[in-house]
Amino acid sequence: NNNNNNNNNNNNNNNNNNNNLVVLPTSRHHQLQQQPPMSKNPETQSPGKHMSFSRLLNKGGLHMDPEEFLPWTANTDPNPKQSTAKCMKVGMQQKCHFRNIMVVNNTFHLHGSKSDIGQYPDTIYPADGLVEKLKQYHHYEGHRIKRVTSAGNFCERIVSRPTIFVFRMSGHSTYHLWENNLGPFYQTLQQFTALKSDLNDPKKLMVAFVDLKPVTGPKAPYLLDTLLQSFTDLPLINASRIFRRTCFSNGIVGVASSSFEHFKLLNSMRLHVAGHLPKPLPKTPHVLFISRNHASVIRGRKISNELEVIAAVNETVLTMTGQPVEYIHMQDLKTYQDQVKKTMGSQIIIGPHGGGIANCIWMQKGCVVMEMAAPAGKTLFELYHSMCKKSAISHLSFVAEPDPGDVGLSASAFNNNKRLYSNLMIPVEKMKEQTKRAVDTYFKNYEKSQK
Repeated sequence: NNNNNNNNNNNNNNNNNNNNLVVLPTSRHHQLQQQPPMSKNPETQSPGKHMSFSRLLNKGGLHMDPEEFLPWTANTDPNPKQSTAKCMKVGMQQKCHFRNIMVVNNTFHLHGSKSDIGQYPDTIYPADGLVEKLKQYHHYEGHRIKRVTSAGNFCERIVSRPTIFVFRMSGHSTYHLWENNLGPFYQTLQQFTALKSDLNDPKKLMVAFVDLKPVTGPKAPYLLDTLLQSFTDLPLINASRIFRRTCFSNGIVGVASSSFEHFKLLNSMRLHVAGHLPKPLPKTPHVLFISRNHASVIRGRKISNELEVIAAVNETVLTMTGQPVEYIHMQDLKTYQDQVKKTMGSQIIIGPHGGGIANCIWMQKGCVVMEMAAPAGKTLFELYHSMCKKSAISHLSFVAEPDPGDVGLSASAFNNNKRLYSNLMIPVEKMKEQTKRAVDTYFKNYEKSQK
């Protein structure tokens, strides 16, 4: 499932400069905003006030320069402490809880003999992804864990605050944000039981990233950083900017999980992003049509006869509910927060396969999603079917007709992936039929919710 969207997250871009520009998540239309300077304390930095999602979006302040703001104390003990490791494999990769792990220049070091430290991998991949996919799409070869046996000054400074080190898989698609980042991250916080209370306390947890994704620009995982910020009251740490030998008393390297507690994470994120939970199902649903016929979309899952399709959807919905359809482009909403609120306030979403459909996770139980794709993309439905099902959303789908304009196009026009880059055409009567199916399903779900 990582094949489709990860090409945009090429980790080979090492533009990890520490300037003060942050990117607001406005799809392909990015705005730059100046980030206010932070106060400095050369010795320690106490945790700041936990910033709300709105403030993070509007004010910036996502990243911390560790050399100035890391909450450390000077090490006065000339004898280095023994490092220990406790690792587990849940999901695709191992993740380890290290005591007294040194980090410098984005490398990991342990002190002591290997037998005393315990079992740990020589190379660790702190991401929820297959090794071959990480190498292919992220150009990432993992992090080697080095061992130091000599005495001397192993640590110049010590960080006692538990820290989790992550490799950010994606920062753009809701599907990958949820399935490959937030879900495994959240579940990792629950699985190290000795630290569970601290790891789930924003006033005690610290989050660091070990990838080399850019800080600004369209490939920066700004949205993911903002969502990760809900777990800690400190800005995120850039491990590549830890230039001095810094030991972490409790460092967890890696997040991976075969499953996660969906609704606990979901309600936490709903409160963090939107500030409230979705309202109970209303008798009359609000229907949202998410279009991909936007100037920023060059090609791929556009509806060639969209004007006819919208008219058919609107006519059917008006007849059945008395209310018109709302037609939107997600790209025109200013922030991700606006996207979440828009989908939380809708009970039926209709649209072609795309990131907008993945927002079904935010909807109330019993809501309905109707997804369509061209014949070449019919296998795409399973992605969001499972995702919507986790939120108890009725996910419906149908295969549309191929766009006649696609006939005769060269392979390059499809970017060698017809599943994603084929456009579609929907006969009017078929659209009416499928719209009626979606509304009927909602009415049935509403009746069940009243019992």
